[in-house]
Amino acid sequence: MTKLLPRALGLLAAAVASQRAQAQLVYEPFAYPVASALDNQINPGNGQAWSRMGTGDDIALTAGNLPYAGLAPASGNSAFLSGSGRSQRLSLGAPISSGTTYYSLSFQVTTLGAMETLPAFVAGFSNGSGTSGTQPQTVGTRLYLRRGSQENTFNVGVSKNSSNVADIAFDATDFALNTPIFVVGSYAINGSIAGSDDQAKLWINPTALGAAAAPAGSAPGSPVLSAPVAGTDLLSAGAPSLRGFVLRQDVPDVPGVQVDELRVANTWAQVTPPAGITWTGETDGTWSTPARWSTGAVPNDPSSFVNFPSANNAARTVTVDAPVSLRTINFTGTAAYTIGASAGGSVNFSGSSAINVLAAGNHTIAAPVNLSDNLLASVRSGSTLTVSGDLSSGGFSLTKAGAGTLQLRNARVDELNVSGGRVNILPNGSTTGVSKVKSLAVNGPVASLDLVNNDLIIDYTGASPLGTLDGSTYTGVTGSIQSGRNAGAWNGAGILASQAAAANPAVPTTLGVAEAAKVLGLSGSQTAMWRGQIVDATSLLLKYTYAGDADLNGKINGDDYFLIDSHVAAAAAAGNVSYYHGDFNYDGKINGDDYFLIDSNVGGQGTPMAEGVFDASPAVGEAVASVPEPASLAGAVAVAAAM
Repeated sequence: MTKLLPRALGLLAAAVASQRAQAQLVYEPFAYPVASALDNQINPGNGQAWSRMGTGDDIALTAGNLPYAGLAPASGNSAFLSGSGRSQRLSLGAPISSGTTYYSLSFQVTTLGAMETLPAFVAGFSNGSGTSGTQPQTVGTRLYLRRGSQENTFNVGVSKNSSNVADIAFDATDFALNTPIFVVGSYAINGSIAGSDDQAKLWINPTALGAAAAPAGSAPGSPVLSAPVAGTDLLSAGAPSLRGFVLRQDVPDVPGVQVDELRVANTWAQVTPPAGITWTGETDGTWSTPARWSTGAVPNDPSSFVNFPSANNAARTVTVDAPVSLRTINFTGTAAYTIGASAGGSVNFSGSSAINVLAAGNHTIAAPVNLSDNLLASVRSGSTLTVSGDLSSGGFSLTKAGAGTLQLRNARVDELNVSGGRVNILPNGSTTGVSKVKSLAVNGPVASLDLVNNDLIIDYTGASPLGTLDGSTYTGVTGSIQSGRNAGAWNGAGILASQAAAANPAVPTTLGVAEAAKVLGLSGSQTAMWRGQIVDATSLLLKYTYAGDADLNGKINGDDYFLIDSHVAAAAAAGNVSYYHGDFNYDGKINGDDYFLIDSNVGGQGTPMAEGVFDASPAVGEAVASVPEPASLAGAVAVAAAM
């Protein structure tokens, strides 16, 4: 079964993911040992490895940074590429199949090398990930370099995905060698099928750092290049796909180029972060105190970038004592921060907003959080960001990127995209822990959504994301639960309820899933209240409950026996195998193993979980009210005995 799980998770993404681009923020400061090779280095943010392409010398790590005026300070080291050695590719995590995606980097050319008549490209988006025996052939928004009109100078250009000189847009500015340059490239996917209409742009030394949207035109000294719409679009399996980022060495020889501060995101603001305003207090304090901030001014503006560095490696609490507006919070140090709130305090994010945990550390936002646009939360590997306060989405999306963990009180957003790492819903079990989304995407192999002991509603439009049985593997949401359940260990990638592994082994709990139309009898425009939320006939319900609770009402009784009895004989028929039909262990079959679960639990179940309460050691006689109706129980025993 293990070999089939990645396919199931891929089908989940296809069935449930929204058409909005799934942002995977990459921040690469090249903080690796100097003089080592870039090959196989693990990016600390998204947990992905740099992978070789082709043969020859490796890209090397070198000391020093390439700062750019107004941009967030550079850190780590840098990479150096030259000649015709191996290229390197970093996976973006979840494939990006729609919208506009940006990259930014700083670079300087140290030698022109063998660039005579032909230009050379050194970076761009890839439609694949992982190692390859050949050099990259399909690269989007190619960063091109050519000799300038004067000695020891060069020009910068861009093509969409073509090596023809006529398909490259060049800026005529002659840059001298060893001149640091900051560029931003964009790749816009137009449509959802194979074609050649995608578009690429390149901004050279832009000045609109941290803006909500990319500049529409050029500013003095910062031109914008639009590549000709030539060359095929970036595709994977016939569909648009950005999957990696390439740093290229190849023939014709690439000039000597030092590269630093690589970023990838789906907003202009997050690839052009300004220096921002930094908390400087060595003790706890309130947000509204000017002396606590590096500029002497309190950050309270929709364009604000706010940084929280380490403060003598001691934990700090910053109290938001009034509503504040901002675009981005960056946790740049290892010391733990808690952003709390006094009466009336709240954190209000504007457009193109993000919360970035950029260093190894654990942080908490306990203040109320309000969104006026989509939010990207990027948490680096080994770190945890906890948003324990209320999160008011206003109908926007939340994307979790990075290999770390994001913990939420609940997820009540239009779209929840778990692109990398883990999203945990804090242990609760009551109606306040119930999450509700309109669409869900979990990037199976590298991401998971842990409901712990909470419930989830997917109020979908169009085709149901429930999934179906394909062999012994489920697709859609059921397939993701099958993967997260991991044969009862509840530690796999996908969707899981980790408390099921810690609950009383004699009374197994699980994450059940069923259509509201079936368990609540809804049709047409009918609605009902379930776990404190309004649901309709196109709502998918996921409930933490006793294994065997087929109708998701928090207890096992005759109704659940009726459902499994009704479907055990016809389990092989199309549409008759699911958790609701009696496959309580998600093995793709309805048999004696499922009867064992329901029979074990019917007499041992504790308080009904309508309110999410689970008593791991129920008192004697507590389960009397949940004993099945005699007729149904007799039938169940007969079927189980026969099996």
